[in-house]
Amino acid sequence: RPREVDSGLKDSQVVVAGGRGVGGRQGMEILGSLAEALGGSVGASRPVVMNAWAPMEALLGVSGTLIQPKICIAAGVSGAAAFGAGIEKSGWITAVNKDPAAPIMKMADVAVVEDYEPFVKALEALVRAEE
Repeated sequence: RPREVDSGLKDSQVVVAGGRGVGGRQGMEILGSLAEALGGSVGASRPVVMNAWAPMEALLGVSGTLIQPKICIAAGVSGAAAFGAGIEKSGWITAVNKDPAAPIMKMADVAVVEDYEPFVKALEALVRAEE
């Protein structure tokens, strides 16, 4: 039975979402650090929650939470249709993926073709330098 925990995803103005491309729990922790710096929440694709890299409450998409943040940063996410439906109402979508042909790249307002880790760490450093 799922735990009844408020993930904050539905009301968050900034969501940093991770997919299989982050490689594991450590990758999700890197995204969590960026989300914290931005005052946002962490979301996840189905493969991430199924591998227990994030709790079920973080699941974004048709069978998870449908979000409408001002900004959604999707890192290492392929962009499967069910996930895409969960973030499509975001005000701004930034996708970070090594595969320029990943479906998430077509959904994005900005598509960054790069490994997520250097991008996320550089963005977090910029955000924290502004604090």
